[in-house]
Amino acid sequence: MTLEEKLAAANRENVRRVKRLALVAGLFGFGMGVFALASSWDPAWLERNSVPSGPADLSPANKPALGNISEPIQPNPTVDQAALTPGPTVEPDRAVKPELKPEFKPEIKPDEAEPGSERFDCTTNDPTGQACKRARALFKEELKAFEADLEPRLKAGSVHQWAADVHNKIFELKAAALQAFGAGDYSSALSRVRAATIETLRILKVRDANFAAHLKAAVSAFDTNRYERARAEIDRALLMRPDHPTAQEYQARIELMPKVLSYLEAAAKARAENELRSEKAYLEKVIRLDPARRNEKSRLTFLNKKIAEEDFASHLSTGLQAVERRDLGAARTSLTHARAKFPDRPELTVLKKNIEALSRDLSLESALNEANQSVSNDDWDRAYQAFSKANSIDPANATAVEGERIAAEMLAGRRGLDRFLKRPDRLASKTVAAAARQVLEEVRHLTGLSPTLKDSTEKLSKLIEHASRPVEVLVKSDGKTDITVRRIGIVGKTLEKVIKLRPGDYTFEGTRTGYKSKLINFSVPVDGEGIEIRIICDEQI
Repeated sequence: MTLEEKLAAANRENVRRVKRLALVAGLFGFGMGVFALASSWDPAWLERNSVPSGPADLSPANKPALGNISEPIQPNPTVDQAALTPGPTVEPDRAVKPELKPEFKPEIKPDEAEPGSERFDCTTNDPTGQACKRARALFKEELKAFEADLEPRLKAGSVHQWAADVHNKIFELKAAALQAFGAGDYSSALSRVRAATIETLRILKVRDANFAAHLKAAVSAFDTNRYERARAEIDRALLMRPDHPTAQEYQARIELMPKVLSYLEAAAKARAENELRSEKAYLEKVIRLDPARRNEKSRLTFLNKKIAEEDFASHLSTGLQAVERRDLGAARTSLTHARAKFPDRPELTVLKKNIEALSRDLSLESALNEANQSVSNDDWDRAYQAFSKANSIDPANATAVEGERIAAEMLAGRRGLDRFLKRPDRLASKTVAAAARQVLEEVRHLTGLSPTLKDSTEKLSKLIEHASRPVEVLVKSDGKTDITVRRIGIVGKTLEKVIKLRPGDYTFEGTRTGYKSKLINFSVPVDGEGIEIRIICDEQI
């Protein structure tokens, strides 16, 4: 039943009670009238039997006020709430100060907190009077505030579990307040609901103090890796404030403690045995489970740096050893790994310079080996390229310098010989033949280094020799055509005639009266044999 329904039911009951009282009062008045008219009524007898024997002060000041209650109901005496729950043992250096929710403090005016001698019992007074209305409204307001704010906090704090007596007392006061309200005793109802409010505020303060102490003890036990104690204390703290974020966070971390502690134990063992990498692996598992552990994070940072230093030194040493073995690939790998650890360390310069020097030496050796191999294969194009590369690596290397010079001369001599070998007919010219002989003289000292060059010089020498000797050419015709060799001489009319010409290019011309003339270009090779030419003018004009 809601608060409004409870109050409405109590109000209806109050109206019915007032009606019954009015009926009783009417009957009582009727009876008194009958009694006054009775013959046995004697005022003197009434005075003797209704007035006390002793003197009495019936002045208005001593008459009780209408509606006053001579002995107002007081709330039950409060107990020492601090003794309700045992306080946890707390290490002073692990203090935690959680934020406490501001307490509800009902607004109680001085003239309302203590009704004193002017308490209105609306069961005997007019329930529609201003005092009754005021007390009734105050009760409804404060009861509503109690149920809206304080009751949920009592429930959330599980007060019924750890302070059952106080919890029962509070709700007994509330029940008594509702009963008094239903009876129309609004002043008593207001007093009792206020007593319930005061008791609630007191026990909530006890709750907050105990919560802070249990949370502090849980944190202290957690920090010192005492799992059972930490779990017990955090359970007590959450019993009182189950929605507190700090307590919830520590509860989650405490639940992980068994596995975390096993990793920490393994890490401690590895540390004792100076197994830094093993210790690092276990601490990384700890941080993955509980990232908020500051001490383990600090230790892990130290281990990472120390291991990195060791790895850096190891990579440098391995790299220098690889240089001594002339293992360039291994040396470069070590340098890369060392740079990954500490890219700006000056120690890297030493290894880098050694690697660069080794790289130059190996490149020079490779180039010279390739050049020598190319010379052996009579491949002077590749030999020249290899010697040039070696010379660029080490300009002071005599082998590279001399090899590049000889290879260049060899290539130049080959090109010179090829110019004449490709057109041997030009050797018939004395000027061309003289130039060819000059080239042969220039490359003569290189023929021992290149079989190909030697063959070319021998071939050119023969061509020069043959080019100076005339070659027999057989000229055939019809005996009617007049034949001449331009710029050489006249052959005349003939059927067959052998003439001698030096190797070269010639133009034969045939003429005949009444027929078209003929021109034939003819080449006489240097080493030609059995050469013949046929020329006849047989096309009439």
